[in-house]
Amino acid sequence: MLSRGVEMLMWHVLALLGLGVSGIAALRWVALPMAAGTVLFTLPVVSLALKGPNVAFLAPFGGTLTMLAWLSLAVLACFAHRFRRSMT
Repeated sequence: MLSRGVEMLMWHVLALLGLGVSGIAALRWVALPMAAGTVLFTLPVVSLALKGPNVAFLAPFGGTLTMLAWLSLAVLACFAHRFRRSMT
């Protein structure tokens, strides 16, 4: 169970690093909910694996935030050509 939580964190941290080094200001607004959602989603998994307190109520909030962050990243990717045109 702990390995699943660590794996979720690992993949989302790689995505956050990609957002951070991109240098695009609009992606900062995607990174914040992705980071918060990842922590809120994996915290109950890790807590359960380590026999910590029951914080399972946080998982739906974290999952929703994470999904919204990925959705907003996809929307930004679809309309990236419009942002580039307006900058030139």
